[in-house]
Amino acid sequence: MTVKAVNDVCKVTKSTNSGTPELSKSRTLEIKFQSGQVVKEPKEIAQQLFDDISGLGTSKAIESHLSQLTKDNIIQVLEQYKAISKSQGEEESLLKAIYGEMWGSRSTPKKYAEMIFNKLYEKSAELGVKNNVLKEKQLEELNALSSQFAVNLGLADCSNVEFFVDEIVKRIGIRNTLLEAHSKKVDEAGDDVFANEATVASLENICEMSEVNSIDILGNGKLDGDLKQVHENCWALATLNAFSANPEIKESIENMLYKKDGVVSFYLAEAGEVYSLTEKELVKATEEGYVLGDGDAVAILSAVDKYFKSIGDEDCQDSKNSSNTIDRMFELLLGDYCHRESFTLSDIQSGEFVRTYNVSANTIIQMADKISKGEPYAGVFTFSEDLEVEKISAYDALAEPETIKVFPSHVYSFFASDEQYYYFKDSNDPASYIRMPYQSLNSAFDAAIYRYR
Repeated sequence: MTVKAVNDVCKVTKSTNSGTPELSKSRTLEIKFQSGQVVKEPKEIAQQLFDDISGLGTSKAIESHLSQLTKDNIIQVLEQYKAISKSQGEEESLLKAIYGEMWGSRSTPKKYAEMIFNKLYEKSAELGVKNNVLKEKQLEELNALSSQFAVNLGLADCSNVEFFVDEIVKRIGIRNTLLEAHSKKVDEAGDDVFANEATVASLENICEMSEVNSIDILGNGKLDGDLKQVHENCWALATLNAFSANPEIKESIENMLYKKDGVVSFYLAEAGEVYSLTEKELVKATEEGYVLGDGDAVAILSAVDKYFKSIGDEDCQDSKNSSNTIDRMFELLLGDYCHRESFTLSDIQSGEFVRTYNVSANTIIQMADKISKGEPYAGVFTFSEDLEVEKISAYDALAEPETIKVFPSHVYSFFASDEQYYYFKDSNDPASYIRMPYQSLNSAFDAAIYRYR
């Protein structure tokens, strides 16, 4: 065969016996080249990797085959590998298959895992997916896995590392969906995108009077502004506050947000759809009282409202009222449902959330301890009406604490803990924290707790 071009899409024609290409009756094939090598289809790469690991081919070729992974084919190769393994009897991920082999050196499977992650990160970077926190945790887990002797024997449990592969693939999928819907909204909006400057100034003045930071009232693709409750939607705001308190979970939720060209878009997991607002619509929604202080939170709650209306749920027609349960926002953001009503913290699996009316002080303490060790948990709680707590300033460490009573029908989000106190955020007053000693935790009677991984 004769190659007519290199490092590009090239035409290869079947040669005659004389060695010259047939022009009149030639069968033309398209072959792509990259870095001097033929780029194969994802299914073929996956099959080669499966054969390498299964021993049907040469295991020495696995690194060569892994080197054919690119940012553009990595996800398809991973999908095809699962499909091929399933057709042969048991579905298995490529990463799990690699760690199911015996290796003379633990650095070998680690290198192969890194080859997979590098291409996923390249694709993420191309799309603007945020993975800073995730990558840090992924490296920690991969190093921890690589220190185990079980890796040499092919007996290591790589599920903690495998989580990150699945999560990055998920984030890439959401970002592609976001970009497509966002672009459509921008085109539809045309020039009718930006809010009137006088209206924005009026909102900034309202924020100032409410002691709320107004720097993010038009949204920026992050949950980094104050959340000041205007209506009875603490069930939603407490969840956003709780998720934002943990860097890992916050990054995950922020990957469902996108802001560009005066439009904020949000992917609502339960709906499986993207909802977009122009800055003009965002200001109007803020004026309607979804939340004050963070335009991205306004976009999220507006998306929830649109979804409620689309499904015609009689119990959930307005995100601004108190008719929803303490765990409803977990369902909406995660696209999943409560896994159990009664639990101990050790029962909660990766990606699960639970709800209980009988939460114990010990459960909150255990959760706080896990969070202090860097584990990604989030929780929202309600407390009995006779509980007295201290309200402390979020910005002035020298300010004297104020003794107040909690609202029994109000939802508080866990924020942090130290040796003496447990701290909760109150969406009624984002400029302060509620702090309470161990004994006060016994007054908790309702909770929803989420474990990210």
